[in-house]
Amino acid sequence: MVSVLERWEASGGHWEVLVQRGDWIEVALVNCDGEQMSRVSSPRTSVLRSYLDGRRVSTD
Repeated sequence: MVSVLERWEASGGHWEVLVQRGDWIEVALVNCDGEQMSRVSSPRTSVLRSYLDGRRVSTD
């Protein structure tokens, strides 16, 4: 999921954590106008936890 979030940000989008349940996370992919374009979900791996570093949105 980290590569998806990085590519989304590189293309000018933002992401926002929607749901965190145990070891699972769901993230919204949002365009520059604030419209949700897609959702992705994934296990919360150590790599993903490190990338998020407590952030709930990419603009933090």
